[in-house]
Amino acid sequence: MIKNKKLRIAIASVIMALIYPLIFMFLFAMEAASGDSTDAAGRGFVALGIYIEGFMVSVVYFIISIIFSRIFLRTLLPPFIALLLLLLGYGISLIPDYIDTLPSEYTEYYEDGKVKQVGKKEHSYDTWVGWVKSYRRDGTIWKEEKFPSIKSDNHLIYAKYYYEDGTLKSEGYTTFDNLAHREGEWKFYKPDGTLDDIRNYDENAVRLNSSEKYQLYTDGVKIYRVGSGKLFTGTLSNTPVVYLKNYFNEFPEAFFPRENEDDEEEIFPDLYTCRVKNGLKQDKVVIRYATHGHPIAYQTVIYDGGNSWAPANAYYPNGQIQDKVTILDDSTRRYDCYYQDSIKRRPHCVLRFKVKYRNDDAIDTAYWYNSHGKLRAWAVFKDGDIVKHWPEETY
Repeated sequence: MIKNKKLRIAIASVIMALIYPLIFMFLFAMEAASGDSTDAAGRGFVALGIYIEGFMVSVVYFIISIIFSRIFLRTLLPPFIALLLLLLGYGISLIPDYIDTLPSEYTEYYEDGKVKQVGKKEHSYDTWVGWVKSYRRDGTIWKEEKFPSIKSDNHLIYAKYYYEDGTLKSEGYTTFDNLAHREGEWKFYKPDGTLDDIRNYDENAVRLNSSEKYQLYTDGVKIYRVGSGKLFTGTLSNTPVVYLKNYFNEFPEAFFPRENEDDEEEIFPDLYTCRVKNGLKQDKVVIRYATHGHPIAYQTVIYDGGNSWAPANAYYPNGQIQDKVTILDDSTRRYDCYYQDSIKRRPHCVLRFKVKYRNDDAIDTAYWYNSHGKLRAWAVFKDGDIVKHWPEETY
């Protein structure tokens, strides 16, 4: 017999603590041995019943252990120390799961192995948290974003966008990790780093509340007055119009990996020349880049109160065609989208994307190409929906 009282108490406490989980293991083993088969809901009720039964047995066991300790060990410490050991063991068992919930370093890569994003992720929710850096395919910094924890009441992401040489381009808050929903104050900078404009967006991203430099803005369809949000009527002649948010890309490129990061934010206004009635552009429309020389960015003709069925082309700043629209018949158009050369050597560069639309729905097969002209994805459309595509993994 162990004569050291403290050692007897310690051994008794450990043994008593080990019996608690054995109670539940025995009850679950008995249930498994019964061979009863139930559905998922039934198994849930069975498990609940076992836990209740185990708790009741544990209470009885605790009372018995107190009586045992009082009679044979002349102390009441072991039953209570056993409970503390049990709680300590349970707490230690939770540590690995807790560690797994902590944000950890995470890196995403482009298909060619180059770094795309670097930051921390809350893996339990598969969401970014804290500062995350995003890079273009050429390795230059594209943006930095500070994500709030998904557990936080704050839903705003602080974002900083950069020019290709690393100069800050814009900064402000957005509700998503893109520029579709700017919110509050945003600062926009020129390529030389000097401040160009400060704009304030409403929380619903449907109106530009103020701009220190410009009076008109567009959502890509209609033109509005900054501040009031009223539809504009009048004549524009190389008049600057800023973008409320990025143009919504009507082509379904988002389904497939991008060859380049083209969704750069709209910083400077384009210069509009056209008549406008109730926000809608009328007659001949010419939109120019707000850069030296003012090359044409887009031109078309608008008919019937804002609806256009004339060829409409978009251009890169160097004058090359970016998007070419060809009317095939009264209801069908073909869109051909091209890459841009570093300098202008020809009307357009390598074909990037092509698709046909009939009455605003994509039809037939759309094709995506890389900058070397190699096919990298295709999709078959029916009534505007993708019914088959390659590659299978898309995002």
